[in-house]
Amino acid sequence: MKISGDSQLRKLSKENDFDGFSFLPVYKAKWFSSEGKLAEGKTRIDAFVYKSNSDVVFDDAPKHQHGSEYTVLLFTNEFKVTDKFNAVLTEPVEYVIRMVEQGFYGVIGKKTTHSLEYFKKIEQVLVG
Repeated sequence: MKISGDSQLRKLSKENDFDGFSFLPVYKAKWFSSEGKLAEGKTRIDAFVYKSNSDVVFDDAPKHQHGSEYTVLLFTNEFKVTDKFNAVLTEPVEYVIRMVEQGFYGVIGKKTTHSLEYFKKIEQVLVG
């Protein structure tokens, strides 16, 4: 699957310092119903910043010369968590684009002073 707007995403990420990205399934709303239907092949990609001027924190992990450390949270199109791990990403935008092309949904975010709280909230909402 080719992502429409991937060049725009690359451009925006070069012009802005984002803390992370979400790549989520898109649902078509059913009129007069609380249920939606998955829009096949559609994924919404958003960039975010935890808080302004957040400092990167690597905890006990060494600083990486090849990129920043990110938390990666993956889930199904029904928002059930399938995996969570940390990864050093040199090009997070390229990582997100490849994940979307392979049919994955999730959230990636730099490990910062605010990321642990952010990902805890996401998991609480998803797990319930």
